[in-house]
Amino acid sequence: MNQWESLIDYIKNYPLSNNPDIPVWVLEKNGEYSVKSFYKCINFGGVGSLYGDGLWKVLCPQNIHVFLWLCLYNKVLTRDNVAKRKSMDDLTCLFCNEEESIQHLFFNCINAGHIWSIISDFFKIRKIQCFDDVSSMWKDKKKRTMLNMITAASLWSIWTLRNDFCFQGRSWRGLGCGLAKLKGNLQKWMVLCDAAQVEVLRRFILLLDKHRGELLRIAWRDE
Repeated sequence: MNQWESLIDYIKNYPLSNNPDIPVWVLEKNGEYSVKSFYKCINFGGVGSLYGDGLWKVLCPQNIHVFLWLCLYNKVLTRDNVAKRKSMDDLTCLFCNEEESIQHLFFNCINAGHIWSIISDFFKIRKIQCFDDVSSMWKDKKKRTMLNMITAASLWSIWTLRNDFCFQGRSWRGLGCGLAKLKGNLQKWMVLCDAAQVEVLRRFILLLDKHRGELLRIAWRDE
């Protein structure tokens, strides 16, 4: 009881400021929130990152960095991960008939595979097939700003497209849906780029449009 009384007396005697309260992020010297400091906090300050700090340097909106971190550590709530937390009967991928997992949704599914093939063609690189490939790119000291950005946009586009179908009841209309979603996101992210980087994005978007046109022609022939 004496401890409680002492605590109450201490609180009563604590001087209060008349100034309005201001939210401060204590993990940064300037008091402003940053994704990087949040990441260090959830890694307990002294525990190193399995994948390094490369993903935090990827040119993309800040909230996307957190999503990318969740992807690398298999924390995204794909259906197989949801099933680990609660009973779930249907684990089927919304784009095909395979079981949905992070590896499947982002790389093995026909929707994702088509996007990675286009990226491989544009940048003249080996096709990206898993998150180990992605993290290796982001840890690489070679400056691949636009490849890293388009990779991040592709992952985000696949995820948001999947959620459109899962939660908003939109219907799957073929591989062109994924390309349209990616194009839209890249156009929004252009504000982060300098003139030379914008030109790269425009050339890549032209390639996306070319593939979308080919898909439409195939669909028309099949009707």
